[in-house]
Amino acid sequence: MQKNIKNFKENILENIFGQRKTSNVMRILIDSFDELIFIVNSEGKVIYLNTKSKKYFKATIYNDIENFFNIDKDYIKLCLEGKAFSSIKVFFKDNIFYLDLAPITLNSKIIGGLIVIYEKYDSESFNITFQLLNNINKEIEMFYEMYYDEIMVTDDKGTIIGINNPVCEEYYNLNEANLINLNVKELENKGIFKPSVTLKAIKEKKHISIIQKTQTGKVLMVYGLPVFDNSFKLLKVFSTSKNLTEIYTLKEKLNKTEKLMEKYYLKLKEIKNEKNLFEYVVYKSPQMKNLVDLIKRISTVDSHIVLSGESGSGKTLFAEIIHKLSNRQNHEFVNINCGAIPENLIESELFGYEKGAFTGARNEGKIGYVELANNGTLFLDEISELPLRMQVKLLKVLDEKSFIKVGGIKPIKSDFKLIAATNKDLEKLVKENKFREDLFYRLNVIQINIPPLRERKDDIPLLANFFMEKYNKKYNTNKKLGPKVFDAFLEYQWPGNVRELENIIERLVVTIDKNLIEKSDLPSLFFNQNSTTLQIDYIFPLKKSIDDLEKQLLQKAYKIHKNTYKMAEVLGISQSSVVRKLKKYKIDINSNMD
Repeated sequence: MQKNIKNFKENILENIFGQRKTSNVMRILIDSFDELIFIVNSEGKVIYLNTKSKKYFKATIYNDIENFFNIDKDYIKLCLEGKAFSSIKVFFKDNIFYLDLAPITLNSKIIGGLIVIYEKYDSESFNITFQLLNNINKEIEMFYEMYYDEIMVTDDKGTIIGINNPVCEEYYNLNEANLINLNVKELENKGIFKPSVTLKAIKEKKHISIIQKTQTGKVLMVYGLPVFDNSFKLLKVFSTSKNLTEIYTLKEKLNKTEKLMEKYYLKLKEIKNEKNLFEYVVYKSPQMKNLVDLIKRISTVDSHIVLSGESGSGKTLFAEIIHKLSNRQNHEFVNINCGAIPENLIESELFGYEKGAFTGARNEGKIGYVELANNGTLFLDEISELPLRMQVKLLKVLDEKSFIKVGGIKPIKSDFKLIAATNKDLEKLVKENKFREDLFYRLNVIQINIPPLRERKDDIPLLANFFMEKYNKKYNTNKKLGPKVFDAFLEYQWPGNVRELENIIERLVVTIDKNLIEKSDLPSLFFNQNSTTLQIDYIFPLKKSIDDLEKQLLQKAYKIHKNTYKMAEVLGISQSSVVRKLKKYKIDINSNMD
């Protein structure tokens, strides 16, 4: 369909003026002229003659223009490039004729040429030619509702010598008498219309189409055509205008609507991207809801962030989400595990090195992780494992936003957002002189604590089903977890957190050869966690032994869970019983219990 439309546009001149295809209106119009008229296509081939021309030249088939009369082909070529000519002298059978040539355009593209032949010289002949050209354009542009209403004629200096009065009053709020003998430059300077197509046509010496605005608020499509004689001297400039105010206003409204739609589209895309980012954050517990809300709020700021949480709780996942929600999302997310890099290599890995910096260094040197993170995010996992001397250098980079490579002398700029993660108590490490206090306070602008899985048990069934679906899809299976499996999951303490849960689900899907996975299929750790074998070496009074064991269980429960509600849950007694027993054994829950 699109190809057919394109071909129609390219061949529109043939469609309108091709033999026996010309519209009755156009045939009557052209035949009404007392001049000889030719229409040529964009290749300079004759595609139409009016009745008088056919009779005069006794033409039965159309051909190249030079077969009709003697004319320099360069005139045709220049006409099809956008130049118009007036009163070019040609010969036919010893008879002298005078030709006007003008390009026929469609939406500023030249699609052919008009040739009007006069038997006598007339200095004003081009006025007639241009009127005919405008009528032809109306016929062509009728398909696109773009034909021109106003006609203005200036001399070679831009002084107005003719204009159709009714339209100019509408466009410029001036009548013909106010405009005749004025130069278009003066009108442009006064803001009557801007810019002037005539001045552009005079300067560029070819046909010009532009959008013009007038002092009355009109928006016009204007077309300027400079006319030359046979010595290429500029004679006049003819221009036409079409009122596009309504179309232009609608277009502006459309542009505003499109911008608004784009704004809504980007917002919807942002919401969709955010939803995709949190696809793997499966939760229902209030602790995780608060965590996700906090991450959404702080992701847009450039402050340093410390993620704290046990191993396997999801620190790396949340660091990546923060990066993708930030304004640095289109740059690098550089992930470094400080505990995985040998101490003797960590400086060169973080900051890179210059050529020949040390024995074994690459000849071309190396870019460090800090440089790679420029404009992006640097994620330092297990930051507590960073050696003290590297902590000093990192602090300097954070303060100055620059660093020097190993073996280098030139500072290198690097602007990055820092996210640090740890499964240790950094504040405690500071007190033990194992972590620099100044770096701790520099990092600890925003601290986010990721709760362990055992403290958000509401999420365990959701996560278990999520991972079951994931690995059923991966291994093309259809396995399900039995009710007692979920009970076992809820009783288990999950020292490895979400990572441990995912690994166990994958193991069950891969190793259990039946569709319903039962509690008996679970690994042995689910059965040993609550069983305790006591080795009796000495005989103690029974009451004292029971009291000692009860006291130790209370101390252990508090060390892990930190509150009497959780202690009661794991010990299988009421909260009031826990409080009463703590008092009985004089256990101070405000003190640190080892």
